[in-house]
Amino acid sequence: MKRDYRKWHSPVLGRDMELLVFGEGGTPVLVFPTSMGRFFQWEDFGMIAHLAPRIDAGWLQLWCVDSVDSESFYDKKKSPSGAYDAARWLGGSREGEAYYVNPLTFLPNLNDERYLEPLRATEIVIATGRDDPNAEESRRMAKVLQDKGVPASLHVWDGWSHDWPYWKEMVDVFL
Repeated sequence: MKRDYRKWHSPVLGRDMELLVFGEGGTPVLVFPTSMGRFFQWEDFGMIAHLAPRIDAGWLQLWCVDSVDSESFYDKKKSPSGAYDAARWLGGSREGEAYYVNPLTFLPNLNDERYLEPLRATEIVIATGRDDPNAEESRRMAKVLQDKGVPASLHVWDGWSHDWPYWKEMVDVFL
């Protein structure tokens, strides 16, 4: 399998950004590390090996991006896991710049077709565990997207469903 390491300097963050690309073709899938994780986390936790048959067959190409946790509200050592409203980490604020990191705040007001049309052309899958403390936010997020005509599907799994063994099962269903 082709494994391509890439790095460039971000003038906005003032530091290097790193990523790994696995595969040479197929559907590009952008994957993020967990909170406080890094770009190599999908490889370290066996997800790349798990998906290797689909990557090698040219069905998928994974783009494993680095995190900006140290520059965000995650730096407060809180894990919003699946949270779509960051106000609780921003002193309750949903105004100014905080507005744009709160999809449940700005998406209901989004009416600009320049942004909605690309969203409507994207399949969005929201998967959460029934016992995940943020499951209700996932339900609300799916409804807001659907109300905007975005093809978002919500899948609620039994249990907590927020760890690598669950995610391996999920990628088998959704990728």
